[in-house]
Amino acid sequence: MQAIYLEILKIVQAGKIALVKINIGAKAGAFDALNISVVQVHSSKELTLYEPESPDTFCYAYVPPARLILLGGGHIALPISEFASKTGFKVTVVDDRPRFANAYRFPYAKQTLCDAFPVAIEKLNVTQHDYVAVITRGHQEDEICLETLLKGRWPAYIGLIGSKRRVSGLFERLIEKGYDKKKLNGIYTPIGLAIGAQTPEEIAISILSELIKVKRTVYPLKAKHNICFCYDTIEFLEQITSQKEPFAIVTILSTKGSTPRKAGAIMAVTNLGHTLGSIGGGCSENQVITVARNMIGSSSYKIVTLDLTNDFEEDEGMVCGGTMEVLIIG
Repeated sequence: MQAIYLEILKIVQAGKIALVKINIGAKAGAFDALNISVVQVHSSKELTLYEPESPDTFCYAYVPPARLILLGGGHIALPISEFASKTGFKVTVVDDRPRFANAYRFPYAKQTLCDAFPVAIEKLNVTQHDYVAVITRGHQEDEICLETLLKGRWPAYIGLIGSKRRVSGLFERLIEKGYDKKKLNGIYTPIGLAIGAQTPEEIAISILSELIKVKRTVYPLKAKHNICFCYDTIEFLEQITSQKEPFAIVTILSTKGSTPRKAGAIMAVTNLGHTLGSIGGGCSENQVITVARNMIGSSSYKIVTLDLTNDFEEDEGMVCGGTMEVLIIG
């Protein structure tokens, strides 16, 4: 199993999508009978062309981590960096002023670049998996950033801060320079969802809300042909591939009704009952952990159906009313 997850990790680290296909012919059996394969996919559009081999084929698309590039390190960038890093984005902050682009100012950012905006953008090699927020200190810097972005690979999202009048004038100048009007119309501006935000923190929440909305549209929970998308898994993959202790893998195959996690959620279980990841917690997860521990080292698999109707948290009074099918590989 580690070899499979190492292959997935390498694909995701390279900025590609790892499509994992699992063919299941029975409720239990030897691991080799699962016929697991890993395919590298360059974009989510390619997945719409995929046809499953049979109704027993389950597919999971492991998506590269979403990189959020903040062009501008001002006061709004501070809360965006913090909130975005806590919701699965890998944040890069760019500014041409040393006191605005440094690791001390942005402890939640994975990377900070102090350089001229066009130089930094070219260094970052923007891809279709990236999200870009243009929040510089002025319209001249905004124009420089957009010109550079328009010449390169178009990201999943570009948001631009500023009033409608200011943005309209900027777009007119860019169109006069010959830039693609269709691309300009695809820019999210004014940036963020309209929630009446006023403070930097509120504006950050409105921007992050829009980012999440776009992210879940680009990679929905489930695509055509029952391909489930697996988000924010790179840390899990890194931990699994470096794990020295034997473990079992638990993956949610399908769900019905109200469940805490959906298909594609994954968890590793060690001999001591330690876990990486989660399939939702509660009594049902504990039940699965017990089964998984007993299967470690067996080179076998088992499908378990969990009824969550009576799986509740007494302290919170929360009750789930759905069912889950989970695949356990030992």
